[in-house]
Amino acid sequence: MSFKDTYQNLELIDRKGAKRALKSVAFDASSVYIPDCIAHEETQNGFLAIAAQETTEEHNKHALDVVKDSILTFFRKRTQQQPMLAIREAIVYANKQLYYAATHNPNLLGQRINCVIVLFREKQLFYSYIGDNNLFLKNERGIKRLTPGKSLTEEDELSEVDLINSSIYDMGMNVSIIDKPYSVKTGDQLLLCSDAFVKASDDFVQDVFGSERDIQEKGIEMLQFSDDKDVQKTSYSFLLVHFKLIGGEYTDTGSMEYMYGNFIGKIVDFVTSTLFLVILAVFIIIFIFMYVL
Repeated sequence: MSFKDTYQNLELIDRKGAKRALKSVAFDASSVYIPDCIAHEETQNGFLAIAAQETTEEHNKHALDVVKDSILTFFRKRTQQQPMLAIREAIVYANKQLYYAATHNPNLLGQRINCVIVLFREKQLFYSYIGDNNLFLKNERGIKRLTPGKSLTEEDELSEVDLINSSIYDMGMNVSIIDKPYSVKTGDQLLLCSDAFVKASDDFVQDVFGSERDIQEKGIEMLQFSDDKDVQKTSYSFLLVHFKLIGGEYTDTGSMEYMYGNFIGKIVDFVTSTLFLVILAVFIIIFIFMYVL
């Protein structure tokens, strides 16, 4: 039985899905209190994934929840016409909400959080980040790290020092954003995971994510790795995405098809076509001619 979640243009499995696939109901006692640092949701703006992790070993679930929930709320409120701008504004918005929360809750003061936002919309992949994160893309050319991350064997060319800080409300915070979105293809895969996986072994991510196994099998292997009693317990969250594009590659009408469905998209195509304008012009001329007569 498949325990992958299926959306338009993609399928995915996360830690919860892998647990269901293994029918695992027993948890290590020390993992019960570990928050899930990754959230994902299908929104009106496209498929959204968020990772938020603290820079210290002390986990503050409330702080992580404020950041994740704030970003989800940002993309739930309204349709964002400029995704590249929105993925930056969402992180600034999360910083604002955490700062305001900290003014009423001293336990949140001084929290510093890494964050990455992934938005898949119109068959294109947008992402922004602040701090160290672990976002990987696998395509026909191999595995590419999209963000700087904590790593034992990799030398990261990318760097980012600013973090979401609960003690500061910074409207001009330095959020890293890609120059242009990735146009993914059917078969491409995405991995968003917590530091625990790459701290333990970069080879593990390469071996598991780089294999040709199904994403459910990869998810189960990542779950089994995180249950290893010899591994220091921390937040072993992950999200594996397999892109299966419906209707081929990206087109200019992708937003209409995504928001309203293929039928409405075809209507919009026709209304905005040259043929429709010619027909409309002919009808106007005929109407004027008949009116004059």
